[in-house]
Amino acid sequence: MDPMGRGAAGREDPLEKQVVDNRYRLIRRIGSGGMSVVYLAERLGIGKPIAIKFLRSAFVNLPDFVSRFEGEARACSRLSHLNCVSVIDFGVAFGSPYLVMEYVHGTLLSTVIGRGRILPERAIAIIRQILAGLRHAHTRGVIHRDLKPGNIMLVEMTGAADFVKIMDFGTAQILTGEGASRSQLGTDVGTPWYMAPEQAAGQPTDQRTDLYAVSVMLFEMLTGERPFVADDPMRVLEMHLKSPIPSLRVLRPELGISPELEAAIVKALQKQPGDRYASAEEFDAVLQKLPEVARQHGGLGVPAEPRVAPAPVPATNHEEPDLSALVPVATSEMFEPAPPQILLPRRRTGLWLALGVLVLAAVAVALYLTGVIPR
Repeated sequence: MDPMGRGAAGREDPLEKQVVDNRYRLIRRIGSGGMSVVYLAERLGIGKPIAIKFLRSAFVNLPDFVSRFEGEARACSRLSHLNCVSVIDFGVAFGSPYLVMEYVHGTLLSTVIGRGRILPERAIAIIRQILAGLRHAHTRGVIHRDLKPGNIMLVEMTGAADFVKIMDFGTAQILTGEGASRSQLGTDVGTPWYMAPEQAAGQPTDQRTDLYAVSVMLFEMLTGERPFVADDPMRVLEMHLKSPIPSLRVLRPELGISPELEAAIVKALQKQPGDRYASAEEFDAVLQKLPEVARQHGGLGVPAEPRVAPAPVPATNHEEPDLSALVPVATSEMFEPAPPQILLPRRRTGLWLALGVLVLAAVAVALYLTGVIPR
């Protein structure tokens, strides 16, 4: 039995209904890629849905692939953020390493883009959430290196239909304290259409590599096409390295994209990492000030504190999740005028003072007449 192989069409999956480590029951296969197979599963005794990813059996004897798979476990175990899919457990079963992950049900960003271009306001809101998740990951020394619409899931959460979950840190680079990579140079992998020039050239990568991919996704969301396209993937990589950045406003003038938005995308798409934004936080700060965002909120800009009430979280040593980008559309209640103040009537101090004097005078007269006060 080769449960992690590519089964014949219509053939029942031999792993379905199997129990993993006496804890997880596999329900059905829900996805597969070149390296791995993903199953919907449930935690025994609880019934909570989870996702389990197995490394394909064809790769279990290849140290490099096993190392990459284990690297994903290490990378995701460092992350605890609402915009990042979390790893719950890992182990080995049926002869293959596996990861137990948070189960996320929604719509892939690639599917949404396939339906047509996305309005700037919505696209920016989605990108800001991606940047929020990346800021958390980058702070912990984790670089994704394979950001693309197929790795971004949009789910409905806290009343927002476009709540972002970043998935698949399978090519993640984990940095040491000195900033060096644990992966060797020249072994970077990714998706050609979203790879930064330094990644395409096999050079060292860092957080600015992810920001390049984010900008490619924003370009694609706004225009419906990627900035660099060719039939040959190697030609695409060459274009990332050498071709000038296409102008969104020239390519699609009918979209009415502001010069500021185009400038933000162009800066993140610079060939040299040093010419891009230095961090996800810096990129996000620029997006907050765009005219498209100001129009979305009636010209008032983005509220500094979105009105989102997160569920209570037990005290831990982890950084609190950043919620600055979780509400893509401002609600009218954010800008309602403050309720009119109710003013209490002023006290009539003069009247009370006069009454007090009269009372004291009456008391004095009574004491005089009774002889308490000598005549």
